Amino acid sequence: MLKRIWAVFLKELEVFLYSPIMYVLWAVFLFFNSWAFVSVLNVLNSPSGAVQIYPVEVFFGGTIFFWLSLLVLVPLLTMRSVSEEIRTGSVELLFTTPLRESEFIMGKFLAVTLVLAAFWVSTLAYPFMLVGKMELYWPAVWVAFLGVLLLNAAMSALGIFCSTLTANQVVSGFLSFVFMTVLFTIGIFQRFSIGMVSKVLGYISLIEQFDPFSSGVLNLASVVYFISFAVLFLFVSTISLAHRRQRL
Repeated sequence: MLKRIWAVFLKELEVFLYSPIMYVLWAVFLFFNSWAFVSVLNVLNSPSGAVQIYPVEVFFGGTIFFWLSLLVLVPLLTMRSVSEEIRTGSVELLFTTPLRESEFIMGKFLAVTLVLAAFWVSTLAYPFMLVGKMELYWPAVWVAFLGVLLLNAAMSALGIFCSTLTANQVVSGFLSFVFMTVLFTIGIFQRFSIGMVSKVLGYISLIEQFDPFSSGVLNLASVVYFISFAVLFLFVSTISLAHRRQRL
């Protein structure tokens, strides 16, 4: 089982590594996030800036740039994961091999998650730039980064599920973007809700569940939320692919 997952993972990772689009996305990602980080520093260093807030806390989840990066990057990287296999007919060949749907999905998921992790690892240069210029509480930085990885893994699972629904990459990416935007919007509504409605929305809100991480707090409930989210959509992705096999 592990050998088959590893084989799918290596094949998918090779596709990413030899894709010029990935490097273009990486460059654009770094450009906008660098701009966002410099903007945060400028605001916090201004006379009216909120000097009691750490730049790293604002950068990881505290700006619209962070969430836009997530909403755009994840659909672009996951939209071809299974859709391309369906479009080219490769998935039909896979159905004739001993490879299980769960192994196929897991291999794809691990590759996308690793690529996204590499994207975000490159942003760790920002807090290191602040060494000697301001005091950083590094455990909080690592907790925030762990939250970023968990959040991206959960959204990757959602993106892969959307990719199992259609042979059209554009449709797959659009569905992923819409679902993620809805989850993001729920967090905005939750901020303006009260009572039971606020609590219910808070349970499924990306923003609410990520908030502890951005503040440097390791919240077990939020960890379970993101892991459960990823497991759920990997499971339904497997079911979706198995259903497609049965129709052939």
